[in-house]
Amino acid sequence: MKTLWGRLRGAGDQGAAMMTVILVGAVLTATTVTAATISLTNLKNAGRDRVASGAMGAAEAALTEGVNYLRTTPAGSLTCSPSCATNAWGNSTSPKTLAFPDGRTATVWIQVLQAFSPPSYKVGTYVVHAKGSSGTGPGTRKLDQTVTIKPLDFPIGVYANSIAMNGTPQTFQESVFSKDCISGRNKMTFGNQPDAYFGIMPAAHSAKWISTGNSACAATTVSNIHRTAACNPAYPYDQDAQGGPVSAPCTPPGATSKFTLADLDSYGKPLTDSQLAGLRTVAQSQGNYWTSATGWTPPNPAVYPHAVIFFDVGPNVTLGLQNELDAYSWNGQCTTPAKTLVIVVNNSSVGSGGVTLNSNNNLAGALFVQRGQLKFNGTATWTGTIVADSFQQWNGNATSQLTSCFLQNLPGSLMQVSPTRFREVDR
Repeated sequence: MKTLWGRLRGAGDQGAAMMTVILVGAVLTATTVTAATISLTNLKNAGRDRVASGAMGAAEAALTEGVNYLRTTPAGSLTCSPSCATNAWGNSTSPKTLAFPDGRTATVWIQVLQAFSPPSYKVGTYVVHAKGSSGTGPGTRKLDQTVTIKPLDFPIGVYANSIAMNGTPQTFQESVFSKDCISGRNKMTFGNQPDAYFGIMPAAHSAKWISTGNSACAATTVSNIHRTAACNPAYPYDQDAQGGPVSAPCTPPGATSKFTLADLDSYGKPLTDSQLAGLRTVAQSQGNYWTSATGWTPPNPAVYPHAVIFFDVGPNVTLGLQNELDAYSWNGQCTTPAKTLVIVVNNSSVGSGGVTLNSNNNLAGALFVQRGQLKFNGTATWTGTIVADSFQQWNGNATSQLTSCFLQNLPGSLMQVSPTRFREVDR
């Protein structure tokens, strides 16, 4: 280099020009190499970003699927978590696997922090764990979503705006509620075990009056069980506007450890339009949406073990159930796959329509007849909750009941799932 520099220096202007060319060439070469290196690095980083973004998207999709599982399937299916042998949604070592059309994959499983277990725990807490994978390597992202679940805001028990009993109606581990009068109280039989949801002794609760008579009652009706604001030992746990449960001393009118009259007055509010729309959408997705109470096709429990059946019908249309839903017969055993039904008869207004449950029915779930009448006949048994505008009849030994087994399998379509805490595990 010294020799070359000497020659160039001795060459005068020509040498200086040559030296400038060489220096400029060296600078351009270095710049080109640097630019190429930066471009290559940026390309690799962009690829890594795409992989990370793809993995993130897969994990987020898996979280959504986990939350949807809780919205459609009873939380009781996860009592075996984190090591469910036959349910990948509750298995931490062999979780549910999801595959996407673009080659991305994800796994997801659900951890039980606090099970939904009335009467002690009326709100359950669960964590959805998701891991998304994308690209070669592959790139992965891990996410957690904590959620709470509780029933939608509807009565858990037997509710009607007006109730007139006849026959020998029976309820077990379940209370009866009304905003208005309950007549024929002496015909009702309650079991001697606590209400499975509220944890109190099952009884009749009215925001107005409870009467042993068969006609519509009023504040001055002689047959009202609490007419003199005194405790009635024949109905020690009943509650109405004139008296409360037997205790020492006697409780004031309308008092229990669980409800006030204001509670009862607001307790029977119907499902909202948005809640009805949600159930209608589920029924439509299952092919169980009907605009007539005749000619409908029962669902298949092998396909939809927790079916929603929705009828949008006129005010005087009645759905009569004989043996159409026998495939969903409830055996009450939590050790076998549970089958439940949500039946909505959405009469367009109050009229003579509603639902008739006949003697061969033994079903579990939720029955909503919010603008209709319920006829409950013979030896029919309904395990779950019933909401009606009125009870036209409750004949024979027809039975309504709650069980802890059913509450563990409360249909997911009736549960409100609320996300609370989101966490990126690998950040």
